[in-house]
Amino acid sequence: LVEYDGVPVQISTHPDVLHIHTTYLDNIENLSKEFLSNINRLKLKNPDKYAHTVIGRWADVAEGVIFKVNVVKEYPSWVKKEGIGLDFGYTNDPTAAVRCGIVDHALYMDELFYATGMLTSSIAKKLHPYPYKVIADSSDPRLIDEIKLRGVKIYDVAKGPGSVIAGIEKMKDMELYVTERSYNLLQEFRKYTWAKDKNGNFINQPIDDYNHLIDAVRYYVLWFILGRRTKKQRALGI
Repeated sequence: LVEYDGVPVQISTHPDVLHIHTTYLDNIENLSKEFLSNINRLKLKNPDKYAHTVIGRWADVAEGVIFKVNVVKEYPSWVKKEGIGLDFGYTNDPTAAVRCGIVDHALYMDELFYATGMLTSSIAKKLHPYPYKVIADSSDPRLIDEIKLRGVKIYDVAKGPGSVIAGIEKMKDMELYVTERSYNLLQEFRKYTWAKDKNGNFINQPIDDYNHLIDAVRYYVLWFILGRRTKKQRALGI
């Protein structure tokens, strides 16, 4: 965290992110007295709005947010059931991967990558250094096979009816910890909410947005914690 005018702002430390954060304070000598007066008035009357809209601190959570998470500096080395969740994307949606592990009743998460336009070779190259099982979106079996041929221990997740809610409910039943460098994952957790019906009331279904990394985590939970295996995986004793 870095402080701007007394407001703590989270700065990404992800190795693939260059985070440049600027505020009106960097150009204060060129701003009008009227503008600065309005800013100071907002600061006094509504400090939370000042922190979010002027200084650029993330809003804590969106209305109807599904998960409550805790931010930690580092991913612990003593986790159990360690694995990687992987959600595929390409042109518009990113391919997203999260390293996950369990400590007692807590789930720890560390964002590995989040990018559009990733080819099979690029995905495999990113995953290859990790010795853990990768649990991936089952919607593209050809892509899973291509990654497997490149030496990655990758398996498709058994989804099925009700698997989205099952994964969410299990995650909600655990303490959730995310590393502070997991910029995109934290953004998703702050914006992933329950959907609304036509009357504006929340329903027991999530929105289909801000969920690429969260879906990757859910695949890990379904496979490693809830034991959701495909028939082929069960037959092979995986």
